Amino acid sequence: MFDELSSRFEDAVKGLRGEAKISENNINDSLNQVKRALLDADVSLSVVKEFISDVKDKAIGEEVVRGVNPGQKFIEVVNKELINIMGNENSPLKENEKSPTVILMAGLQGAGKTTATGKLGLYLKEKDKKVLLVAADIYRPAAVEQLKTLGSQYDLEVFSAKEKNSKGFTLIEMIAAMVLVSILVPGVSSILGGTLMNIALTNLAILSNMEADHAQRKFIKHINGVKSFSGAGGDLAIDNLKFTSYGIDRDEHGNLINIGYEYEIDDSRKIKYKIIDNLAGILLKNVVKDTTIDAVNYVSKFTYRGKDNTDLGGTPTATDVYGVELTFYLLRGESFYKYTTYATIDEDQLDI
Repeated sequence: MFDELSSRFEDAVKGLRGEAKISENNINDSLNQVKRALLDADVSLSVVKEFISDVKDKAIGEEVVRGVNPGQKFIEVVNKELINIMGNENSPLKENEKSPTVILMAGLQGAGKTTATGKLGLYLKEKDKKVLLVAADIYRPAAVEQLKTLGSQYDLEVFSAKEKNSKGFTLIEMIAAMVLVSILVPGVSSILGGTLMNIALTNLAILSNMEADHAQRKFIKHINGVKSFSGAGGDLAIDNLKFTSYGIDRDEHGNLINIGYEYEIDDSRKIKYKIIDNLAGILLKNVVKDTTIDAVNYVSKFTYRGKDNTDLGGTPTATDVYGVELTFYLLRGESFYKYTTYATIDEDQLDI
């Protein structure tokens, strides 16, 4: 970043050569170059604006003394303002005295976090610090290998582990959760393993509920106002559902247009849906279709009920069906999460 800034600053002073005084007319191009250099280095726009304004105010009117060209004078002003904005004194790294110092590298993808981590590790090593780099970016392709390469180059130890424990978490995910908690709850010097596990499990439950809520909302949107269920053979089964419901569009006479839907819980652990004769969409992924663990059966299915709420079985006659339940299970970590949505026939309430 600083190499790029230096290059841009060199370009910025070229337009000032041969001038006797720094003026608003001959400084604007140079200021624009500095502004672009800072913005390209991801400096905040508000900071850049304030910086450019301060440099402009202090540079305009500066006389060029003998032996010093205007470009050098401009660089002197920019240097002083950079020192002011970055701090006049060196602020050392704040280290924990009784526990390891954890440094979390966070930022946009491509900002240079991995490279900066390697350089920081080398800097600390040269100060006789014991350094461990933790490859916690498990999503960007080759991120772990890149950090390993930097660790090898600088002779730094790199930790990475993709194997999952008995609860379905990698050690890297556990460490990431620990670091997150240390940031969110300042003052906590240590976290017990059980507490950390509860945090990870709670996070899984929240994500599971969010997935299920999105799926249930879409299913309700489709089946709300259901007029009838299909009567063709195989259209109604524990893993297949066809029905007709009111759409939100109207025909030329102002009547609501009926729409036919088909839902399927397939063997690829997905719940799919489609408007009849159209392409299918995916309602939910990673669904437990049918499995038994410790004598407990987990089955995602459609359950059909009559007017007296009796279970009509797996393949009922469409005319007997008054309501349908969609029950599905999500396995997250080692926990099963069950969700049920129920809808009944709307015989005439929306038929207006």
